[in-house]
Amino acid sequence: MYFDNRLLETLVAYADNETVQGAADELMISQPTVTRNLQKLEDDIGVKLFNRSANKIELNTTGRLAAQRARELLDAQHQCIQEIQQYNFGQHHILLAATAPGPALFFTAHNPELPHIDNDLLEHNEVGQALMTYRYSAVFTTEEIFTDTIESFYIGEEYLCAHVDAKLLPADKGTVTFEELNHLRFLVLTGLGQWQTVIERNIPHAKFISQNDRDDFLEIIDNSTLAHFSTNLSTGIVRNTSRRRLRITDAEAILPLYLTYLISEKQRLQPVIDAYISAWPNDDALTMH
Repeated sequence: MYFDNRLLETLVAYADNETVQGAADELMISQPTVTRNLQKLEDDIGVKLFNRSANKIELNTTGRLAAQRARELLDAQHQCIQEIQQYNFGQHHILLAATAPGPALFFTAHNPELPHIDNDLLEHNEVGQALMTYRYSAVFTTEEIFTDTIESFYIGEEYLCAHVDAKLLPADKGTVTFEELNHLRFLVLTGLGQWQTVIERNIPHAKFISQNDRDDFLEIIDNSTLAHFSTNLSTGIVRNTSRRRLRITDAEAILPLYLTYLISEKQRLQPVIDAYISAWPNDDALTMH
C-alpha cells in the first residue's frame, strides 16, 4: 500500500499539535485541508484513528500508533534520500573529517591541494555512522576500527610539546614529563579533541586558561609568559621567543593517527592515503603552535 507523504505529514503535525488549527499553522495549509487529509488517511488504512465528537477530534490509541509509524516512515525516507545524495556527492569528491584537530590544522596550512578536512571534530563513536551514511569518505582517527565493512590504515603519529618560559628551565633542557608540568599555568585553545583528555588526566593540578579564538590566543601568547601546548601537526609562527619548546616524553603524549574508511572505498581512496603518508611531517624542526 502506498501512502501519500502529505497525509502522513498531516497526521504527524496533528499528533504534535493536538489541534486542527495547530497542524494547519505548522504545515501552512487550511484547516479544511487538514481535516480532509486525516479523513483520507483513515479511509486508506481502513481503521478508525480518531475519536470524534460534535466539537472535538482526538487520536485514539491506534491513531497514536499510526502517528508514531508515520513519523518513522518520513524520517526513514528523509534519511534514505540524504544517504543517496551524500553517496553521489562522495563519488565525485573526497570528504574527510577527524576526531583530533591536528590533521586539519597541518594539511590546510601546508598541503592545501589535498582533500579538505572538516574542522568540526567527530567523536570516536560517531565515525562508523558517518562512514556508513556516506557523510564522509574517510576519517582521521586516533584509534583503529576494524569491522566487516570498515578498516583503518596507519598514517603517522602526533606528539605533544609544551612551551615553557625559558627562564624557568636549565639551559640544556629539551624534554619534559607531565609530572614536571603539573604546577604550571597553561593557556589552551578549546576544541583540542582527545588531547584535552590527555592533558587534564596527566596534569590534574595545573591551571588551565581557555581561549575560544585563535587570534586572541596568539595575542595573549605574545604578551605573557603563560605556558602552552603544541604538536608536530599544529601550525603558526611562535613570535614570542621567551619560551622553549619541550617535547613531552610520556607515552600518553603520543597519539597514533589512522585514516579510517569503508573497505569498499579503499581502492578509490588509496591515492589519498599515499598522499597523506608522504606529506606527514617527519621534521622535528618545524616551528609550531
